[in-house]
Amino acid sequence: MQYIYVIENLNNGKFYIGRTNKPDARRRGHFSELRRGIHGNPRLQASFNKHGENAFEFKVVDSCEDSQVEAKEAEWFDAFESNKSILYNCHFNTHGGPICYGPMPKETAIKISNSIKDGTRKYIFAILDERYNDKRSYRFLAKKHGVGANTLLDYTPEWEAKTGLKMPVSFQVEGSRERVSKFVELFSEIGVAAIRHLNELNVTRKSLKKYLPEFGIDYHQVLIRP
Repeated sequence: MQYIYVIENLNNGKFYIGRTNKPDARRRGHFSELRRGIHGNPRLQASFNKHGENAFEFKVVDSCEDSQVEAKEAEWFDAFESNKSILYNCHFNTHGGPICYGPMPKETAIKISNSIKDGTRKYIFAILDERYNDKRSYRFLAKKHGVGANTLLDYTPEWEAKTGLKMPVSFQVEGSRERVSKFVELFSEIGVAAIRHLNELNVTRKSLKKYLPEFGIDYHQVLIRP
């Protein structure tokens, strides 16, 4: 799988566009070179030196099969209409293309901005699908895919609206709550004798104290041994 990415300057809206089959490794490579002042793109390096690392964000905006990557990258380059005022790229290198130059019409800038947002949304939604299905943490997936954990959090409400699903804030919390719910079911059947089954249900007293009120049960009710 190949990915199209941008490195965006959040202060001025300019960005660099590239392609890779390993987004996380490519992100680390770019920022490592930029921190050391040896990046191969002098325009991006100069802007990094001026604005600082916190102003730049690496975003995956599109993806395709390996055989389609040159055409896909060319689509993105063509969309920018060779605009040096918005791009840090010095050349469009997929086909050894021309030097960047010329102003960009406002309509084109809006189209590009929307394309980046749509591409980012598609990529982030796929990561959120992975989180929901595999029960991974935001932090783990942010590191795995080279995106910001806050970016994943920001897109979660939109993902929920699109899928009709509810993304757990913490799978550990949801797991504890679910185990307590099973205790509650047992408690409704056999009363305080349910306390004898805590180990079997893998429920701690701390979890009971925290989650029982959600089920309308006073924690102290279950502590009286029969």
